[in-house]
Amino acid sequence: MFELAGQRFTFEVVTNGLEVPWSIGFSPDGSLMFVTERPGRLLTIDVTTGTILGTTRIENVAPPLPRSERG
Repeated sequence: MFELAGQRFTFEVVTNGLEVPWSIGFSPDGSLMFVTERPGRLLTIDVTTGTILGTTRIENVAPPLPRSERG
């Protein structure tokens, strides 16, 4: 457990082996996590099991410009 600015936080590893996770979003019910990776993939991950349910290659977009902590 961590505390920051009077708020307590816990961290839980959901899955491993991601290649430079870039952005994270969740389904409306919270059961799925959508993660983009810098090489241009969108992963769909089951939050409960950590299983990667699908991988989609993101194409025809400009590559990210990695600078510091922003893309």
